Amino acid sequence: WDLLERLLRTAAEASLLDHRQFPCAHQLLAGELPLALAGLLPEISACRKLLPGARRQLSRGLVDLLDGEGFLHAKYQDVQRPLLACWTRSAALGSCLAKGCWSEAAGRQFQWLVLQSLRTSRADGSQVFSCGSAGERCDELFAAALRLAGDETARRIAAVVLPPGKKTEPRTRPDFPLPAEHAEWARAAVLRAQWIPASPRLTVLFPDQTMRIELESAGEVLWSGQW
Repeated sequence: WDLLERLLRTAAEASLLDHRQFPCAHQLLAGELPLALAGLLPEISACRKLLPGARRQLSRGLVDLLDGEGFLHAKYQDVQRPLLACWTRSAALGSCLAKGCWSEAAGRQFQWLVLQSLRTSRADGSQVFSCGSAGERCDELFAAALRLAGDETARRIAAVVLPPGKKTEPRTRPDFPLPAEHAEWARAAVLRAQWIPASPRLTVLFPDQTMRIELESAGEVLWSGQW
């Protein structure tokens, strides 16, 4: 009971965080935590009452941090995988709830985010610009995210993009969205000619007066960092 009281207090305090300044902490503690408590302990009144607020906080994060087509703003790119993991776990919990875990608009953003996460994956499965555990290859994460949100096209793209990947794109290539993307609101661009991992890719982030650039070709990162 002491632990539960601490978790309830943590969720309440986290709801006061600025989700744009502390996106991970806000979504984990003000969104996923109360959702988990409400979904797993519905017989406890204090937990059950957390559900509407958890849905609002998760919806706010997805709608405000993404550009409308699932592209995370450039200043949050370093925590893209942790946020994808948080939202994937929330989607799994929401699949057991009558009204889900977020708004319809937020659900669309999650679906788009899965595709954009494939677009910003390196040939080895890690995330662009990453150099630590937060951006490492996550097969189980993508498998769960695709199962919960990805459509058939996203699953076909994942079979090409994620390791071991295919050397040639499947015959359904005309059904694929363009491999390149320019997201002005998100202050980011991914320039690539094909979905296959060996295709050259230049990823550019320009959230402020500085610019971050990563160039990858034939599965090798040639440079990555601030320019």
